Amino acid sequence: MNSVEENHLKKRTLSHMARSLYVLFLRDLGVRQINTIDLVAITDYLYTASHDFPTKPNYQIAELCLNELEKEGLIKRNGEDYWHGATFTLPYLDRDINIPPTKPFIMHKGWEPVSAFKEIALQCGLEDATFETQQLKDFVSYWMSKPESRSQLGWERAFARRLLTLKEKKIQKKSEQPNSQDLHPKENVHPVLKAKGSEKNESDTKAKSYAEQIKDAAFLEELFK
Repeated sequence: MNSVEENHLKKRTLSHMARSLYVLFLRDLGVRQINTIDLVAITDYLYTASHDFPTKPNYQIAELCLNELEKEGLIKRNGEDYWHGATFTLPYLDRDINIPPTKPFIMHKGWEPVSAFKEIALQCGLEDATFETQQLKDFVSYWMSKPESRSQLGWERAFARRLLTLKEKKIQKKSEQPNSQDLHPKENVHPVLKAKGSEKNESDTKAKSYAEQIKDAAFLEELFK
């Protein structure tokens, strides 16, 4: 099982029943290239006669588990709107990497990944194996200056890990960007609150002026006694 599968299966959005269905049932079907959903067989698998935690699922529960796995991207229906009898694929399943064995070699100009790179990327934890031409050029250029030798598979894995690092840095940089509200906190005051603030200041000014008038009147009254 590759790291991408593990990361998805560890998410709390998945029930333990759905995890079990994937790891101990669907994945075995995928390895044996059996790609048709049988709700009867799934319901039978999910049934347990445990004394402490008995489970008696029905077709609806089986479909709910499949729906969870589908939302997480661990299983994909091939166009059908129903589960029973639907054909499926497991996008993150380990596949045989058919790369002819090669002797270690020093990185050279023109090197590039082979067709099985997608599966290698999945094993390294990279869900999206697409990359930009410049990223490949930078990788090749860097390692051409090093005396290190690796097999084709070794270079493929190194490139996949590099792409994963670049992706993580991009996500981290994006999360560290300041919120626009933090840049100009005073300018984000709601217009109504601004108006109320102005009204309060005006009211305070009037109140002060009125108090001063009363004070002056009392002084005059005292003066002419």
